[in-house]
Amino acid sequence: MKKLFLFLLSLAFLLSSCGDGGTTKKASDIFAVVKENGEALTQCAEEMKAFGMDRIYVAIEDNKETKEKDPRLVSYEKESGERSEIENESLEKALKDFGLKLIFFQTAADARQCVIFSFEKEAFEGIAYGFYYSFDVLPCGWWGREAKLKKKDGRFLQIDQNGSAWYQTVQIENNFYYFEKHGNLVA
Repeated sequence: MKKLFLFLLSLAFLLSSCGDGGTTKKASDIFAVVKENGEALTQCAEEMKAFGMDRIYVAIEDNKETKEKDPRLVSYEKESGERSEIENESLEKALKDFGLKLIFFQTAADARQCVIFSFEKEAFEGIAYGFYYSFDVLPCGWWGREAKLKKKDGRFLQIDQNGSAWYQTVQIENNFYYFEKHGNLVA
């Protein structure tokens, strides 16, 4: 019964507004952004892969070392790790134009690769949402990790064992998928 409730709850969120943090976007708006900007977003995915790392984040952040309000494009391997200032016009434009919090390249334990375009940070407590690019066109688990997804009504679901956290993803077009996650879901 819990799983059915969580599925219905997630479906309601997919059909209505998404996210609790700052800018609220509708799933249909995200679908439109991806469909209208697929070529530029595919280029971003390729540029993230070109870093040549198994995992890397790119975000626009203030300089934490100087504590100045000086937004800059940075890359890092872990949320708590050191930041390196970088220059990449395509990635910076995507972050700014679409209101993204970060772009993240992940190689899962099964060697599958994807690039997550997220409107929230990974540890966000509300409903995290965004879209991702799957290099093999198959749906990815939460945060690009390996996971057993169940297909239901054109969506792919991942629900933790006690039913307190869930993730769903649905294909937008080609290599792009929409996602939503709520709760502390681990792979």
